[in-house]
Amino acid sequence: MRYCEFCGAPLDDDALFCTKCGARLSPFQPAPPNSFSVPEKNYIEHPVEKQDKSNHINTVLVYIAAFVILGAGLWYGYKLIANDSFSTKTTKTDKNGIIVQQSTRINSGKWDGHYEYEGIIAEKWHFDLQLYISRNEVKGRYRVHETNNGYVVLEGSIDDSGNISFSEYYDDGTPTGYYFTGMFSTMSISGKYLSTQRKINMKFQANMTN
Repeated sequence: MRYCEFCGAPLDDDALFCTKCGARLSPFQPAPPNSFSVPEKNYIEHPVEKQDKSNHINTVLVYIAAFVILGAGLWYGYKLIANDSFSTKTTKTDKNGIIVQQSTRINSGKWDGHYEYEGIIAEKWHFDLQLYISRNEVKGRYRVHETNNGYVVLEGSIDDSGNISFSEYYDDGTPTGYYFTGMFSTMSISGKYLSTQRKINMKFQANMTN
């Protein structure tokens, strides 16, 4: 269906004149099916800028390096405090002024711990030994089974190589005049049992108890 160009009356598609106003009509040209026009773009496309990832990677690497340096510094400081490497000379005398022990220790804490041993002196006296080592300072106690005299107190020192020496003391702190010197390890200890008052020089050997 078409419409009159002049009066708007509805007409057949093949009509040449308007049946209402009588006007001559121009040839009818139907529109092609599904025809439409695409409007032109009225905006400008801008390229999307890619984010620079290298800056983020560099920032992360800087933080990682900072944490590594900080951790290394803290660990080094801890080792310095734990080792605390300085020498201390210790001299002990009895009530008559006789030197019963003189030693120089290097405080490093290498052997820190509690150790228990069972051993024998001069292949005939059995003893048990308990040592407490802290920053190369040795304390403990021991007793000889055959004497039934109970425990005596021990005090001494050890260096980083395992050289150890400790003297006997009564409960009131008085030296007995006997001392041990030898080589220490976590599994065993051996050396000599000596006296500052008598000519005693006996070997001893002790192994860690299970």
